[in-house]
Order: sequence, then structure tokens, then C-alpha cells
Amino acid sequence: MYLKTKLNNILMTDKDNIPYEELPTNEQPAYSYYVIPTDNKKKKQCGGGCCCLMLVTFFLCFFLIPRTPTVQLEEILLSTQSVGKFKFKNNNYYDIKWKHPDISLYWIPYNGQTVGQVCYGEDDPCDSEGCIIKLGEFKLGDSFSTKAKSTKNVEMPVLSTTNQELACTSWMLLNPYEGRPQRLMTSGEVKAKSSINNFGNVKVSKSYYYF
Repeated sequence: MYLKTKLNNILMTDKDNIPYEELPTNEQPAYSYYVIPTDNKKKKQCGGGCCCLMLVTFFLCFFLIPRTPTVQLEEILLSTQSVGKFKFKNNNYYDIKWKHPDISLYWIPYNGQTVGQVCYGEDDPCDSEGCIIKLGEFKLGDSFSTKAKSTKNVEMPVLSTTNQELACTSWMLLNPYEGRPQRLMTSGEVKAKSSINNFGNVKVSKSYYYF
């Protein structure tokens, strides 16, 4: 009993002699924070999205921007049933529908070439600058389409609207000038339209054709 009591007194005495301070109860415990840098990721994501949007816009403009189609006479056969072969070229990346061609055929005599009176009746079509004599019109009853980035050859008959035009065509064929081929010219337009754009009346290329 004596030893146990004495040991307890020593322990209590040592404890009383150790200085210590109590922590205030209102202080918060310390925490460590790690901040994730999200701003850079957002900037990178925004930059990538802008690039994608610009590419999409570029390709849409490139493929959908209207490109005027062209029409040109390739060949012509003049006889009792004259026929012209036209090349319709679609320069766009989508289909085009063509209809209502309004194309006329003209004879351009050489300077000094005699023009039969059957071609003009009482009204002389020639002057100091030359002659332009209408021979007929190209007609096409049905509409047709051309695929994206393609060409299509279409034959259209030449219809003489008057007996004078028909007679002048025969006179021209039977009266060549110094062995030269006869000069012809087309003038007119064709309506062209797609689901994206209406091109309206497309002009036929004007140039000389030799027959």
C-alpha cells in the first residue's frame, strides 16, 4: 500500500509541474486546398470549338455558294429537220433543273456575201456593219436536270417560225461564199433552278459557229 500511494503522488506531482496550454475551442482545424486550373482547359475547348465552327462555315460556303451554270452550242445539223446539240454545264455541288429554253439561231453573212431577197423580203437587214438574219428557234418541250458538277448534252430541234426563215435556211445552204463555211450565231437564255438557289435566266454563250 505504501509503495502504490507514493507512486501515485509522484505521478500526480510530475503532471502538475508540466506546463501546457489549452487550445481555444473556437479555432477551426487547418485544411489543405488544391486548386485545379480549369481556365486553360476552357480556353482550349473554346479555341477548338471556334476552329470547328470556322471549318464548317467554310465548307458550307464552298459547297453551297452559287456558281453560274453555262450553256453552249456544240454541234448543229441544218437540213429539213435542223437540230442543235447544246452542252449544259452544272458548276455547282448540287443538282440543277433546266426548262423553257428561249434560244434563237442567226446567220451572219460575210462582208460582200450576197443575201437572197427570200431572206428579208422588202426590208434589207444588211447595213455597213454587216447582216444578222434569223433562221429559227431552238425548242424543247420537257424540262431536264443535271447532276452536281456534271455536263449534259441535249439535242433541240430548230423550228422556223415563218416561211421566210425556212426559205432563207435553204438559200444559205445552197449558196456558199467562196467555199467558206457559213457563220452562225446563237442568242438566248434558259431558266435554271435548284432547291437551294434560283439562277433565273442563264445566258447562252455568244460565239460564231461555222457550218
